[in-house]
Amino acid sequence: RSFTWFNMLFLPGFFGFAVWELKENWKLYYANRSDRLKPVAVGSHGETITRLLRPGFHSGTLPKIFRKLRRLEQKDASLSRFTQRRSTREQLHHVEQSIESFVDRELLSLLQKCDAWSNLPIRCSHVEAASNSFSIALECPTLPEPPAHFCIQEQSGWLLASTPQLGWLPSISAEQRNAFVNALEGFYRKCGIDLVREQLESNLTAKHPYDIDTKGLVIWPTPQFEVEIVADLKSEKLISLQPTQQAALAGFGPISPAKVVFSATHTDRFEWERIWANKSLATHRGALEPTLIHCDNKPSE
Repeated sequence: RSFTWFNMLFLPGFFGFAVWELKENWKLYYANRSDRLKPVAVGSHGETITRLLRPGFHSGTLPKIFRKLRRLEQKDASLSRFTQRRSTREQLHHVEQSIESFVDRELLSLLQKCDAWSNLPIRCSHVEAASNSFSIALECPTLPEPPAHFCIQEQSGWLLASTPQLGWLPSISAEQRNAFVNALEGFYRKCGIDLVREQLESNLTAKHPYDIDTKGLVIWPTPQFEVEIVADLKSEKLISLQPTQQAALAGFGPISPAKVVFSATHTDRFEWERIWANKSLATHRGALEPTLIHCDNKPSE
């Protein structure tokens, strides 16, 4: 009897308070969210992609794992060495699993919401990590082409993304490709990508060989590599190429950072959520249209 009176007097008020508190907390969280898509946690310890790849005192998970593996390989064979090497490889496998889950959560799950991809399953078949990069293989079982491979790497303080192997991407329809590029744009934002190689090659370097180092973007316009043109990618205004005279002779001129530096632009969070909430909008290109993939072949209709 006392238990019944306790439930009648106290529990309704408790549950009512809990519901009100959760509702108000959610409103506060929603109001304080950034209006831009930003990097999110990937690893089990809250690491972002940048912290996984970029060396530092509180970052550089993958470089530290591979440095430890190299040191273990230099030691004499022993039970302790075997145990430490197995433990370190398990850490590496755990990081690769976290990246795979991140791809499923932030890229593939979006495509599942799109009508154009309803009959075309796609999955992350493999993640392979290295000391300063990792590659992602996306497999489409219903298409005969090999998997598409994406690579994310840290180079000279920049986080770069590229698609070294297109695989099945040239075979999909235009609507499917637009939806994929929209999803890939958000995925790159959540990775914290600074530069996209396809965007650089389409808008600046053309087919000239180039490299990225501490000076910026280095382009060699001649096959003999005798002329070196440097672009300061950290410029907030127009990116100028030095030396100016040689750059002009090679056909290069000042260019807006928004055309070549992916992180110089942003993706509106609320517009992004609106696109994926409406299945019909996911196949349309948004206001920001960077070149994220190169598909020279004509897509199937």
